[in-house]
Amino acid sequence: MKVLFKILLLLHINFIIGQSVSGEKLYLKGHVYLINSGSSVIEGITVNSSDTNADITDGLGEFILEFNKLNPGDTTSVFIGDSIKTNVALDKYNDEYELVNPNTYKIVVLSKSTIEVPLKLTVARKGYIEREAQKVYLTLKKHVDKKLEIERQKILKLEAENIVSQDSILKLNHQLQNFKTINDSIALHNTSLKIASFNRDGAEESVKKALTQLRANRDIEAALKELNPHLSNSQIKQNLKSNEQAFEALELRSRLLLSDLKVNQAIDQYKLMIETLSADESAYTYKLIDYISMLGILLNRNLKHAEAEEYLKYGLSLFDKHNLSKTQESRLSILLDLGKSLCEQSKKQETIKTYNEGIRTIQSKSKPDEFDDFNMVRFEIGLAEVSLNQDATSVKMMKKIRKTISSYDDELNDMFGEDIHKITNKMLLAMQLAVKDNRKKAESLLLEILYDLKIIIELEKKNPTKYNPLGVSLEPLASSILVSLARLKIEEKKTFEAIDLYEESIPYFQTQINKANRPKDYMDLSEVYGQLAYINYSLLERNLALEFLTKAENYAFKCSEILNYLKSEQINVGYRSVRLNLIDKNISDFKTNNTDLIESLNQLEQLETSINSSDDPVFKLNAQQNKVQIRITLDENYKTERFKNLLASEYGGLSWHALEAKEFELAETSAKKGLAINSTEQWIYTNLALAYLFQGKIKDAKQIYKSLKNEIYDGETTYKDIFLQDLEDLKHLGIKKKHLSEVYKILSN
Repeated sequence: MKVLFKILLLLHINFIIGQSVSGEKLYLKGHVYLINSGSSVIEGITVNSSDTNADITDGLGEFILEFNKLNPGDTTSVFIGDSIKTNVALDKYNDEYELVNPNTYKIVVLSKSTIEVPLKLTVARKGYIEREAQKVYLTLKKHVDKKLEIERQKILKLEAENIVSQDSILKLNHQLQNFKTINDSIALHNTSLKIASFNRDGAEESVKKALTQLRANRDIEAALKELNPHLSNSQIKQNLKSNEQAFEALELRSRLLLSDLKVNQAIDQYKLMIETLSADESAYTYKLIDYISMLGILLNRNLKHAEAEEYLKYGLSLFDKHNLSKTQESRLSILLDLGKSLCEQSKKQETIKTYNEGIRTIQSKSKPDEFDDFNMVRFEIGLAEVSLNQDATSVKMMKKIRKTISSYDDELNDMFGEDIHKITNKMLLAMQLAVKDNRKKAESLLLEILYDLKIIIELEKKNPTKYNPLGVSLEPLASSILVSLARLKIEEKKTFEAIDLYEESIPYFQTQINKANRPKDYMDLSEVYGQLAYINYSLLERNLALEFLTKAENYAFKCSEILNYLKSEQINVGYRSVRLNLIDKNISDFKTNNTDLIESLNQLEQLETSINSSDDPVFKLNAQQNKVQIRITLDENYKTERFKNLLASEYGGLSWHALEAKEFELAETSAKKGLAINSTEQWIYTNLALAYLFQGKIKDAKQIYKSLKNEIYDGETTYKDIFLQDLEDLKHLGIKKKHLSEVYKILSN
């Protein structure tokens, strides 16, 4: 299961391969050393290559591989034992050893140089690296957890004291989320594995001391303290030129900076290392590629996609410039990250071209391995997402993704747990259905997934080891499903259902931000706020209701708050600011051009509040009459269907308040006016029946009671229930007992 995670590890290649003086054959000589043993050699280890016969190390730990068919500049892979997948071999005593940093030797360039520089293979007793990595992991985890708690307490204190602006609190919270991202168990595991794989033998003293500090389970800051005096920015260039060991120290320091929650410092260091090495590309090509790949990952994570694109394209150019194999795993990794940076900048055609290039590269390989299978899935998912409007392409991609994933059921089950893997498969099927324009089935499946996911989220709280073994964040999946459902509702023109779904997604975004994620989560949440602001403004234009104006302003403000923060972090928010500015302008223009309307709507709200807070029937009647007059003016000025229906409803309200104030004739005329405007407002008949009854017009009242008593009023409630309740509420106002008895008889039958 570690295969997928190893794709992201950037390991370093630093060796030169010799050629025999005759020039007829290429040879690869080297030694096998035991890690951290004072350069002790191992005898009896089988050293193998993908392009020649194996050799076994002698008493000096030496091996020689002979290549008959390869030319200078060609590449080969070196491994120990019988399989490049396991990289495990026995020594002459039948003890098991594993190759340390096996990816370092997956691509070896055969050199034309006549100077033979032996290749150094480092091995460890099987299980040693894993045990050492666990020690480092505990150190890093303890350190990061401590710093997270300090930052959390700072924010809680500031919020409690209320001494800083909301914007400052947001910024502090964002810093905390960046810290939490690094505390992800997978990221820390990979860093620990890399640090555990450093070989003390031959390393400079600062590296040895730093490794000792970590492996003794001391604070990470002590390890950085050992490295920093030797690796200040002013000394890095000189160190790189004068001392090959500086590479190892820099690699260690960059990983410690990330684990010390200093992402920006790590980014700056990678930039400086790239700038230094780019002055001598031919000598440091592979290290440049590794550093560029890591920098691209970090920049994308910080949403600096344009900068990531620039560096990653430079990394790709190195393969052409120096005639390197285009099928190398490092190049595929760069293509994946470049595709992501292009996609985030809405450069659709370039994104498709990049992902297709990755797919063609893998297909061109004569011997694809498990890395290629997983990379193919990632390329195809990226291509499917960016090509969703190209039905044939998307359906084809989704079928291939499902086929590939189905062949890795065991690995995915181990990685994410069986339940989460099933959800992943359902998500892919839902995407395929949506692409095929089968919206109803896609919606049904998404609802099913959401239901399952909510259950898993609850179960995870009780037993995370069983239901979410690697601590995969489930909230992004839940929010993604809700947003997908909301978009389907928008296409179906079910606006209010879409609003409910968007609003339901907000707590999941906020939970994910509070738990541990990247600036991208802020960006996604701003998208939801922006969409809600836009939808409510559209409803405001159509319905001219204050509730939509208030909501549009509120969501626009929340969106603006996040985007301003992201911009303060030099993160490109792209079209989002333009769209938000347009919404803000539309809202401002609406308020400027409709001051009379807004004043009238505010008056209606105030009158409604006063009616609800009063017990005086006469006061309530007068207030309702004022509401009717305002509605009459609005209906005359705007002539909208909605305002006409609202006027009918206000007349219905006036008839009720007239009944309470014993103005029965007014109650009758008001009810009739309301029904004349909108006959579908049948509830007004309940007031009209009472108006007839109080005036002794028993025949007219009985006709209403008979015709409506069995009709559904609301849900399971019938008009009979409403009639009986109204009679109970108002009979004290003076209905004749005879008439009341007749009505009860009609309703009881």
